[in-house]
Amino acid sequence: MNNRAYRKYLCRVCGFIYDEAKGDVDGGLAPGTRYEDIPDDWSCPLCGVSKAEMVLMADRPPSRPPARRRAPRADADPVVIVGGGIGGWSAAQRVRARVPDRDIVLISACDGHAYPKPALSVAVAKGQEADDLIDQRAEEKAAALDVTLRARTRVLRIDVARRRLVTTRGTLQYGDLVLALGAAQIRLPLSGDAVEDVLYVNDLGSYRELRSRLSSGVQRVLIVGAGLIGCEFAEDLAAGGYHVTLLDRAMLPLAQLAPQPIATALHRALQAKGIVFRGGRRVDTIEHRTDDYRVTLDDGSSLHADVVVSAIGLAPLIKAAVKAGIDTARGVIATASSMRTSAEHVYALGDCAQVNGALYSYIEPIQRQAATLAAALTDQAEPFETRAPLVRVKTPSLPIAVCRSAAAGDDRRWHIVEQDGGDLHLECRDDAGLIGFAVSGACVRLASELYTCVEACRLRANGRSDFTPALAYPGGSETDAVSAQG
Repeated sequence: MNNRAYRKYLCRVCGFIYDEAKGDVDGGLAPGTRYEDIPDDWSCPLCGVSKAEMVLMADRPPSRPPARRRAPRADADPVVIVGGGIGGWSAAQRVRARVPDRDIVLISACDGHAYPKPALSVAVAKGQEADDLIDQRAEEKAAALDVTLRARTRVLRIDVARRRLVTTRGTLQYGDLVLALGAAQIRLPLSGDAVEDVLYVNDLGSYRELRSRLSSGVQRVLIVGAGLIGCEFAEDLAAGGYHVTLLDRAMLPLAQLAPQPIATALHRALQAKGIVFRGGRRVDTIEHRTDDYRVTLDDGSSLHADVVVSAIGLAPLIKAAVKAGIDTARGVIATASSMRTSAEHVYALGDCAQVNGALYSYIEPIQRQAATLAAALTDQAEPFETRAPLVRVKTPSLPIAVCRSAAAGDDRRWHIVEQDGGDLHLECRDDAGLIGFAVSGACVRLASELYTCVEACRLRANGRSDFTPALAYPGGSETDAVSAQG
């Protein structure tokens, strides 16, 4: 009989925490199932990787957190982190590990609680409220890392010349500044008297509002945007018993991420679940009626819904950096060598950061970015390596995994290796070998092996052979993902 205390294991891909005491009832693991007793064919309920990608978590701090260190002095040299999401907390963890004695201040516009953001699009069917998703409260996490937390605080101005921040709670001096500003939902260009009622679900607060709306007896949900997150929300809400309509300007769901054969198979799978897909259309107006909303489309047709959710994508939050004169494009431009921006002593990571022209809205690369900037703060070199992510789509009716590098190009370069109904395996190759793949259904089991091949080919093309497999956050693409930030 195993008498050791129950442990918790963290999925290093998506942030899911497996608690042995609770098990994974939906995945067939009864409460009390030890990690070593988990079958090899079990997969993470959020991203689908095997238990091999789970790592043992260190014990949480005691119920009475240790006394906080003194507040930073006005003349101190603290590392100030702006952002209470995965980017901000990852930076705090990495910096604390490198510099045990330096003051660290984390500023968060929200509460800053730690939670797995990919869970937002799979929580309705499980009946989970917003608070159920919290893994660790911000105050506990700050105490464990010996970080000064300033929650519900907004940055009004960054003064890079004087190295200080003007916030809603006063002025704060910094020695080094880390921008983990995250991203915000792109607002739909709509007219009508109900525009403000559209839900943009991207954090615990907006998910809490969605749960509140759903609890009021609604039945019909319209989701605008059939990218990765739109499709995941559609499946989750349909499984929760709601009548879902999914609308997109593209003719197929997941059209920007998945090659056409897999997008077509997903369309059929969603229809089989009762989800109505309206392709080739956009929303023009949304208006109140007595008991619901009238949504008018660009072709003049209309439909009715009780709740309207937007999932058209995210835009990096860069306004504060722009006002400070820091170089930006789509995101805050940061170097791969150190994650430093154009301003001295200012770094950026996560959804808001742009490295070598690309954005990385995934947990795994964000953690590597945090390691890069923490090393830079101690005059060490640990460059951030850009690589095509492995994106896993949480659509139970048709599981999908895609690795689509920029070199993979459009669908004309893809060829079908295997096809049996919804079980599809497509690849894209060039002279260097495999540069992209997309798998669905039963073929998803090949994803990790194929991803290893893609990375090995990339390194060979660059004259290297030191690849260590690492998966990327399966939350979506640069514009369709639920952000890893808070």
